[in-house]
Amino acid sequence: MISKVILILFVCLAFISCSDEEGVGGEATLRGYVWQIDYNREFTKIKFEGPAMNKDVFIIYGSDTTTFHDDTETHWDGSFEFRYLKEGSYTVYVYSKDSSGAAENIESPDIVVKKMITIAGGKDFVEIADTLVVLN
Repeated sequence: MISKVILILFVCLAFISCSDEEGVGGEATLRGYVWQIDYNREFTKIKFEGPAMNKDVFIIYGSDTTTFHDDTETHWDGSFEFRYLKEGSYTVYVYSKDSSGAAENIESPDIVVKKMITIAGGKDFVEIADTLVVLN
């Protein structure tokens, strides 16, 4: 009898201590768009402007900023989606060339363009309000 009570208490504590953190395993979807502007080398003339096709988009779950957790590639219309997400906070980002020239002397002349998003409901379909604009 005592062993059954201990088992029931253990199971109850296990459920209480589990928390749903941001990440995969939910039913929410996050969608956004990437717009690309290609300039000449001096960033004085636009050579192309339109949806960014085949651009890598990265997502970070929660406040962990040490690494990205997943990535996807934009479609022909610049759209991307991350599916099966739980409620919580997310950061979506892409890399862009730095038109200011401040990054010229470092190994990677790219800057990060990011948006922070919150998914409030477990089955939400969240569309990022602002398009991510990248320079090339």
